Amino acid sequence: MHRDDWRAFYLINQDRIYKWDIEIGEINHLYDLKNEIEGFQFELKDALTKESVLEFSYQNRIKKRAKMYDMDIETYLELIDIIEENNFWIYEVKKIF
Repeated sequence: MHRDDWRAFYLINQDRIYKWDIEIGEINHLYDLKNEIEGFQFELKDALTKESVLEFSYQNRIKKRAKMYDMDIETYLELIDIIEENNFWIYEVKKIF
């Protein structure tokens, strides 16, 4: 990790990682800091309002995964349920033994 990454803001979705930097270390005047923060807020708001940037639902991911395994969505979701239930039972058995 870069040593200055603590100043960065990351926005992560399933396809991309967006990074914004606020360069506060080189700002000498409060007005410049205000402009930097306002620019950051504008870019963030713009990114959050675009549907193509953020996809909070898993519908697209589920569609892609089902297509990758050559399944329809219902079959893929049933498979996920079976795997999760199986993992639950494995966990429970390991607790006992």
